[in-house]
Amino acid sequence: MLRAPGSLPGALLCPPLIMYCMGNDGDGLSADELAGLMGRLSRGLGAIYEERYRGLVLYGSYARGEADGGSDVDVLLLLDGDVARVPQG
Repeated sequence: MLRAPGSLPGALLCPPLIMYCMGNDGDGLSADELAGLMGRLSRGLGAIYEERYRGLVLYGSYARGEADGGSDVDVLLLLDGDVARVPQG
């Protein structure tokens, strides 16, 4: 579930992303599944951050082609402007 601008989107986006990456078969994501996930994530973040949104960068094991069933998906969110720090925990 995504929330409107001003909410804490990271807290809402991370758990579904992690659950999806585990997959139903335990083998991780195929290239098509990863592309679909990145597209949905990009559209959702674009809707939240609007003109500030500049894109996502995939890095880590999926970007290197070394992912397995235990791999997470590492993404870097690119935004224009300052970002307010929010305490975690």
